[in-house]
Amino acid sequence: MRILVDSLNLALSSGTGIATYTENFITNSTECGHEIDIILGNNWPDSKSHHQPITLAEALAPTPGPKGIFRPIKRLYGEIKTCFAPRINSIPLLQQNQDLAVRHAWQVRQLYRNAMTAFKHFGRFTELDIPGIDVAHWTSPLPIRVRNAINVYTIHDMIPVTNPEFVIGNTELNRKLFRDIIEISDFIFTVSKNSKKDIVDFSSCNENKVINTYQTIEKSFWNYHAEESIFLPSGLQNKKYFLFFGAVEPKKNIRRIIEAHRKANVTLPLVLVASTGWGCEDVWEDIHEYCKGGDGRCILLQYLPRRDLINIIANARSVVFPSLYEGFGLPVLEAMALGTAVIGSTTSSLPEVVGPGGLLVDPLDTAALTQAMEQIEHTPGLADSLAQKGKQQANNFSPDNYRKRLSEALTRCVK
Repeated sequence: MRILVDSLNLALSSGTGIATYTENFITNSTECGHEIDIILGNNWPDSKSHHQPITLAEALAPTPGPKGIFRPIKRLYGEIKTCFAPRINSIPLLQQNQDLAVRHAWQVRQLYRNAMTAFKHFGRFTELDIPGIDVAHWTSPLPIRVRNAINVYTIHDMIPVTNPEFVIGNTELNRKLFRDIIEISDFIFTVSKNSKKDIVDFSSCNENKVINTYQTIEKSFWNYHAEESIFLPSGLQNKKYFLFFGAVEPKKNIRRIIEAHRKANVTLPLVLVASTGWGCEDVWEDIHEYCKGGDGRCILLQYLPRRDLINIIANARSVVFPSLYEGFGLPVLEAMALGTAVIGSTTSSLPEVVGPGGLLVDPLDTAALTQAMEQIEHTPGLADSLAQKGKQQANNFSPDNYRKRLSEALTRCVK
């Protein structure tokens, strides 16, 4: 089977959960025996021949858009042209030393931005003619489709509709995009039972159209060995700290994590590996205020190389992740795969992902979160027991099990 995959999130300078999903989809689809093409959406440098082979990294590198005083006019022209008459260039890829096995690339100038703007203005999808494609897989909600192919869209969650306060964007436009995608698509992929339920409840579509494949995580989490060189910041000791890692944004519930830890009768410090999100200036104030005491009770780390982050996760006593809503919850799976106990929440997809591998609390109940931290520190053997159960639970989302679900899903698409 020949599958076209969008590159929207692969091209971002900092990785996202959807980028991880896309990379894993490409890698595991290839291992299932399928061929992968990719559709690029950057401007292509005029000095670069469309027929000159390039690496995937070069293909994904950002390039500048239109400049000068006529920039708004050029953008509007590009939006109309993309929507009504997209020009598709074929770009051969070099396959040397590439992590992702992509067979071929196709290019439409500023495809993703123009398609979204055109959908906003004209309410229609951008349609592409790409020969030989069996399945076009759009790894996030995009108003684009390929003619004469099966079009599959992954909706990771319905947060823009169910909890618009947790995202940035036009609520009405999001609702229309979701409704149109669910109507126009041949199939919808999603990553949890909870997300599938939200999709079906929102759209009243046939539940057989929505396929839950779950997802997996990169090989470095499954192949981790404790005897490898361990990086821990000064003052941290193995299995003697609580950890949150992720973006600082409203749904992550970081303010309650800080409040619960501040009140808890625990000696283990709270480590925050936090990246910039949005809309949380007050939360950042809380973080800096809690860290500035100088007693080491709260430690902020704002950037770590991937290898060091994995070590930090693997050596925590517990990962604290009482999110208010998750479509899947990659951080809890990453922690469980590494043998680290989890404190999660009772909402959205987290109960089905964490299972018996962690303590689940009402994310709005700070006292319950405080109690969970105290249990992890003071109950003998609890963290080790949860870690063992967590590794067993994580196996449900191993690459092997993901490939089985993915293969079944793709087979359903082309029957």
